[in-house]
Amino acid sequence: MSIACDPTSLVSGAACLECGIPPGLQKPIIISLLAQIAGVPVNATTLIANAACLECGIPPGMQDAIINYLLCQIANGGASIVASPQFTIDSVSQTSYVWAHGLASTPRFAQAFLVCASAVGGYNVGDAINVFSITASISPYTNCLLAKDATNIILNAPYTFKANEANYLMTQGGGGNYINLTATTDWRLQFVAIL
Repeated sequence: MSIACDPTSLVSGAACLECGIPPGLQKPIIISLLAQIAGVPVNATTLIANAACLECGIPPGMQDAIINYLLCQIANGGASIVASPQFTIDSVSQTSYVWAHGLASTPRFAQAFLVCASAVGGYNVGDAINVFSITASISPYTNCLLAKDATNIILNAPYTFKANEANYLMTQGGGGNYINLTATTDWRLQFVAIL
């Protein structure tokens, strides 16, 4: 079954449900349904923790639009979502990382994360932080850049992730102070793409 994903059709299709849902419960219902579709436990604490890594990479005001886009993709047969293996980033001279995503065309959304491989700096194994939430600790204080095309997702870092050089700063796990990203063997790089 094909669903029209233009704003007029979505508003008209939702109008019959709006009056039956109490004010303030629309988003919790959406979150609950999405969690069930994704097979994720409907647990507020877990959902908030898992979403925190995405929140900082999504511009303010775009969260609802992204939810609506993803819902339309699901309704029309689903979005193709792929994730790379976790790559080692401890390197002497590498500042560019390339992953062949294997999708049929250029993904609409691409992101890169550092995934904690061993507890460090307030982070637990499996915690993921958006690469855009780290910054170079050396002038100029620039962030990583991400590019995508029909074949690859490319992460270009301003400096190497070489261990013990402290080229990057990140927020301490759980919030608070900045800490140096020094033990790069404690982190892995992972890409995610949505077609």
